[in-house]
Amino acid sequence: PEGLRSGIHRPDLQVSEAAYDQPALIATALLAVRGNFDKPDWMSQARTCLDRLATEQRADGSMPVWLPGDPFAEASPRVEMHSRDCFYMNGLVGRAMLDGYEAFADDRYLEAAARIGDFNGRQPPSHNANYNAFCLIFQPELSRITGTPRYLHDAIAKYDGGIRPGHLLNGEWTGHNRHTNYMGIIGWGLGELGKELPPRSARKAEVKRHSTRMMNCLLQRLEPAPEQLGKLLH
Repeated sequence: PEGLRSGIHRPDLQVSEAAYDQPALIATALLAVRGNFDKPDWMSQARTCLDRLATEQRADGSMPVWLPGDPFAEASPRVEMHSRDCFYMNGLVGRAMLDGYEAFADDRYLEAAARIGDFNGRQPPSHNANYNAFCLIFQPELSRITGTPRYLHDAIAKYDGGIRPGHLLNGEWTGHNRHTNYMGIIGWGLGELGKELPPRSARKAEVKRHSTRMMNCLLQRLEPAPEQLGKLLH
Protein backbone atom coordinates (compact mmCIF):
# COMPACT_ATOMS: atom_id res chain seq x y z
CA PRO A 1 0.00 0.00 0.00
CA GLU A 2 1.10 3.53 -0.73
CA GLY A 3 0.87 4.41 2.96
CA LEU A 4 3.66 2.00 3.74
CA ARG A 5 5.93 3.61 1.18
CA SER A 6 5.44 7.06 2.65
CA GLY A 7 5.95 8.39 6.13
CA ILE A 8 7.77 6.12 8.52
CA HIS A 9 8.72 3.47 5.93
CA ARG A 10 10.57 5.82 3.61
CA PRO A 11 14.27 5.17 4.23
CA ASP A 12 15.17 8.71 3.15
CA LEU A 13 13.28 10.25 6.06
CA GLN A 14 15.04 11.06 9.31
CA VAL A 15 13.56 9.92 12.60
CA SER A 16 12.41 13.48 13.32
CA GLU A 17 10.18 13.33 10.27
CA ALA A 18 8.29 10.23 11.36
CA ALA A 19 4.57 10.22 12.07
CA TYR A 20 4.03 7.22 14.29
CA ASP A 21 0.25 7.35 14.24
CA GLN A 22 0.10 6.53 10.52
CA PRO A 23 1.83 3.12 10.58
CA ALA A 24 0.00 2.35 13.83
CA LEU A 25 -3.36 2.92 12.17
CA ILE A 26 -2.29 0.97 9.09
CA ALA A 27 -1.28 -1.99 11.27
CA THR A 28 -4.52 -1.80 13.24
CA ALA A 29 -6.58 -1.76 10.04
CA LEU A 30 -4.69 -4.68 8.49
CA LEU A 31 -5.02 -6.75 11.64
CA ALA A 32 -8.72 -5.90 12.02
CA VAL A 33 -9.59 -7.59 8.73
CA ARG A 34 -7.35 -10.62 9.09
CA GLY A 35 -10.33 -12.89 9.78
CA ASN A 36 -12.00 -11.89 6.51
CA PHE A 37 -9.08 -12.28 4.10
CA ASP A 38 -6.37 -14.85 3.53
CA LYS A 39 -3.64 -12.31 2.83
CA PRO A 40 -0.26 -13.33 4.29
CA ASP A 41 1.36 -10.32 2.63
CA TRP A 42 -1.00 -8.00 4.53
CA MET A 43 0.05 -9.63 7.79
CA SER A 44 3.68 -9.23 6.78
CA GLN A 45 3.10 -5.53 6.17
CA ALA A 46 1.42 -5.20 9.56
CA ARG A 47 4.46 -6.77 11.20
CA THR A 48 6.69 -4.38 9.29
CA CYS A 49 4.76 -1.46 10.76
CA LEU A 50 4.88 -2.85 14.29
CA ASP A 51 8.55 -3.78 14.12
CA ARG A 52 9.53 -0.32 12.91
CA LEU A 53 7.45 1.33 15.61
CA ALA A 54 9.12 -0.84 18.24
CA THR A 55 12.56 0.28 17.07
CA GLU A 56 11.52 3.96 17.23
CA GLN A 57 10.12 3.74 20.77
CA ARG A 58 12.03 5.83 23.30
CA ALA A 59 13.73 4.14 26.24
CA ASP A 60 11.16 5.80 28.52
CA GLY A 61 8.35 4.16 26.52
CA SER A 62 7.06 7.25 24.73
CA MET A 63 6.41 7.88 21.05
CA PRO A 64 7.07 11.64 20.82
CA VAL A 65 5.30 14.04 18.51
CA TRP A 66 7.24 15.84 15.77
CA LEU A 67 6.07 19.04 14.11
CA PRO A 68 7.67 21.70 11.86
CA GLY A 69 9.87 24.05 13.86
CA ASP A 70 8.40 27.01 11.97
CA PRO A 71 4.82 26.25 10.84
CA PHE A 72 4.80 29.36 8.62
CA ALA A 73 7.95 28.51 6.68
CA GLU A 74 7.71 26.75 3.33
CA ALA A 75 10.30 24.25 4.52
CA SER A 76 11.33 23.83 8.13
CA PRO A 77 13.20 21.11 10.03
CA ARG A 78 10.91 19.12 12.26
CA VAL A 79 11.43 19.38 16.00
CA GLU A 80 10.08 17.43 18.91
CA MET A 81 6.90 19.23 19.87
CA HIS A 82 6.29 17.40 23.11
CA SER A 83 6.68 14.02 24.71
CA ARG A 84 5.04 14.63 28.09
CA ASP A 85 1.33 14.26 27.27
CA CYS A 86 1.68 12.72 23.81
CA PHE A 87 -1.14 10.37 24.73
CA TYR A 88 -2.72 10.37 21.27
CA MET A 89 0.44 9.10 19.61
CA ASN A 90 1.11 6.70 22.46
CA GLY A 91 -2.46 5.44 22.47
CA LEU A 92 -2.61 4.62 18.78
CA VAL A 93 0.73 2.81 18.92
CA GLY A 94 -0.27 1.01 22.13
CA ARG A 95 -3.53 -0.12 20.54
CA ALA A 96 -1.67 -1.40 17.47
CA MET A 97 0.82 -3.26 19.65
CA LEU A 98 -1.97 -5.03 21.54
CA ASP A 99 -3.60 -5.97 18.24
CA GLY A 100 -0.24 -7.27 17.06
CA TYR A 101 0.22 -9.33 20.20
CA GLU A 102 -3.23 -10.86 19.75
CA ALA A 103 -2.51 -11.70 16.11
CA PHE A 104 1.06 -12.95 16.36
CA ALA A 105 1.55 -13.90 20.06
CA ASP A 106 4.81 -11.92 19.89
CA ASP A 107 5.85 -10.81 23.37
CA ARG A 108 7.79 -7.87 21.93
CA TYR A 109 4.54 -6.15 21.04
CA LEU A 110 3.04 -6.68 24.48
CA GLU A 111 6.24 -5.37 26.07
CA ALA A 112 6.13 -2.29 23.85
CA ALA A 113 2.51 -1.63 24.84
CA ALA A 114 3.44 -2.06 28.51
CA ARG A 115 6.29 0.45 28.20
CA ILE A 116 3.85 2.97 26.73
CA GLY A 117 1.41 2.27 29.55
CA ASP A 118 4.18 2.79 32.11
CA PHE A 119 5.16 6.09 30.50
CA ASN A 120 1.55 7.29 30.49
CA GLY A 121 1.22 6.33 34.13
CA ARG A 122 4.04 8.68 35.07
CA GLN A 123 2.25 11.64 33.47
CA PRO A 124 -0.62 13.67 34.95
CA PRO A 125 -3.89 13.92 33.03
CA SER A 126 -3.75 16.24 30.04
CA HIS A 127 -5.87 19.38 29.89
CA ASN A 128 -7.22 17.94 26.63
CA ALA A 129 -10.02 15.40 27.12
CA ASN A 130 -9.47 13.53 23.86
CA TYR A 131 -5.75 13.13 24.63
CA ASN A 132 -6.67 11.35 27.85
CA ALA A 133 -9.11 9.13 25.95
CA PHE A 134 -6.19 7.67 24.01
CA CYS A 135 -4.95 6.16 27.27
CA LEU A 136 -8.32 4.48 27.64
CA ILE A 137 -8.31 2.85 24.21
CA PHE A 138 -5.63 0.33 25.18
CA GLN A 139 -4.62 0.50 28.86
CA PRO A 140 -7.70 -1.25 30.33
CA GLU A 141 -7.18 -4.21 27.99
CA LEU A 142 -3.45 -4.11 28.70
CA SER A 143 -4.26 -4.58 32.39
CA ARG A 144 -6.42 -7.60 31.65
CA ILE A 145 -3.83 -9.25 29.38
CA THR A 146 -0.88 -8.66 31.70
CA GLY A 147 -2.76 -9.06 34.98
CA THR A 148 -1.30 -5.71 36.05
CA PRO A 149 -3.91 -3.41 37.63
CA ARG A 150 -1.89 -0.20 37.36
CA TYR A 151 -2.70 0.33 33.69
CA LEU A 152 -6.43 0.23 34.38
CA HIS A 153 -5.98 2.40 37.47
CA ASP A 154 -4.13 5.01 35.42
CA ALA A 155 -6.85 4.94 32.74
CA ILE A 156 -9.41 5.62 35.48
CA ALA A 157 -7.24 8.45 36.79
CA LYS A 158 -7.09 10.00 33.31
CA TYR A 159 -10.88 9.66 33.08
CA ASP A 160 -11.41 11.20 36.52
CA GLY A 161 -8.93 14.03 36.02
CA GLY A 162 -9.27 14.83 32.34
CA ILE A 163 -12.48 13.49 30.78
CA ARG A 164 -15.35 13.37 33.28
CA PRO A 165 -14.98 16.98 34.58
CA GLY A 166 -15.46 18.55 31.14
CA HIS A 167 -18.61 16.63 30.21
CA LEU A 168 -21.61 18.94 29.88
CA LEU A 169 -25.22 18.05 30.58
CA ASN A 170 -26.10 18.35 26.88
CA GLY A 171 -23.63 15.55 26.09
CA GLU A 172 -20.89 17.73 24.64
CA TRP A 173 -17.45 18.37 26.09
CA THR A 174 -16.01 21.78 26.73
CA GLY A 175 -13.85 23.67 24.24
CA HIS A 176 -12.77 22.09 20.98
CA ASN A 177 -13.70 18.65 22.32
CA ARG A 178 -17.34 19.45 21.53
CA HIS A 179 -16.54 18.69 17.88
CA THR A 180 -17.83 15.36 16.64
CA ASN A 181 -14.47 13.86 15.73
CA TYR A 182 -13.05 14.49 19.21
CA MET A 183 -16.22 13.24 20.86
CA GLY A 184 -15.85 10.08 18.80
CA ILE A 185 -12.35 9.55 20.21
CA ILE A 186 -13.65 10.11 23.73
CA GLY A 187 -16.50 7.68 23.08
CA TRP A 188 -14.03 5.06 21.88
CA GLY A 189 -12.07 5.45 25.09
CA LEU A 190 -15.14 5.28 27.30
CA GLY A 191 -16.24 2.11 25.53
CA GLU A 192 -12.87 0.41 26.07
CA LEU A 193 -12.79 1.47 29.70
CA GLY A 194 -16.32 0.29 30.35
CA LYS A 195 -15.59 -3.17 28.97
CA GLU A 196 -12.89 -3.80 31.56
CA LEU A 197 -14.68 -2.44 34.65
CA PRO A 198 -16.29 -4.87 37.11
CA PRO A 199 -19.88 -5.77 36.22
CA ARG A 200 -22.58 -3.95 38.17
CA SER A 201 -19.97 -1.67 39.78
CA ALA A 202 -20.75 1.97 40.51
CA ARG A 203 -17.85 3.01 38.30
CA LYS A 204 -19.12 1.01 35.34
CA ALA A 205 -22.59 2.53 35.77
CA GLU A 206 -21.09 6.02 35.87
CA VAL A 207 -19.08 5.47 32.69
CA LYS A 208 -22.21 4.10 31.02
CA ARG A 209 -24.15 7.25 31.97
CA HIS A 210 -21.48 9.48 30.42
CA SER A 211 -21.37 7.29 27.31
CA THR A 212 -25.15 7.41 26.99
CA ARG A 213 -25.25 11.18 27.35
CA MET A 214 -22.58 11.55 24.69
CA MET A 215 -24.23 9.09 22.28
CA ASN A 216 -27.58 10.86 22.59
CA CYS A 217 -25.85 14.11 21.67
CA LEU A 218 -24.21 12.52 18.62
CA LEU A 219 -27.46 10.91 17.51
CA GLN A 220 -29.22 14.26 17.71
CA ARG A 221 -26.54 15.71 15.44
CA LEU A 222 -27.79 13.35 12.76
CA GLU A 223 -30.93 15.52 12.70
CA PRO A 224 -33.45 12.70 13.09
CA ALA A 225 -37.11 13.24 12.34
CA PRO A 226 -39.24 13.99 15.45
CA GLU A 227 -40.66 10.47 15.48
CA GLN A 228 -37.12 9.08 15.76
CA LEU A 229 -36.19 11.01 18.87
CA GLY A 230 -37.88 8.46 21.09
CA LYS A 231 -35.40 5.85 19.90
CA LEU A 232 -32.41 7.57 21.48
CA LEU A 233 -30.38 5.64 24.02
CA HIS A 234 -31.44 5.37 27.65
